[in-house]
Amino acid sequence: MHNADPELLKLIRNEVSVANTFLETYRLASTQDHAVQALRNARMAFETATKFVDRLTPELAESFQPDLRRLRDSLSGIAKAKQNENAAISESGQQSRRTVVATRLLQDPSREP
Repeated sequence: MHNADPELLKLIRNEVSVANTFLETYRLASTQDHAVQALRNARMAFETATKFVDRLTPELAESFQPDLRRLRDSLSGIAKAKQNENAAISESGQQSRRTVVATRLLQDPSREP
């Protein structure tokens, strides 16, 4: 299907718009659950738009690339930030465990010289 079906073009524009709306919802979410759901929905709309763009001629597909690139970059940026956040939490947890171990060693009289 490589023709310029107006309904397909409208569907792609709508999916891009929905993805952007869910990204904004993610940024404004008041709870972690809402943020996660908004992010899932944004990714799903992005993937749907991408699949439909693949049905277009290269010339028509090119017109959607800037919007899809922005969405991809936003989603990737959020994913990268989450990875960094998780790594920081993990590192913080490791530091906390090291502090607990060090404190126990310091408090254990049998360890004193």
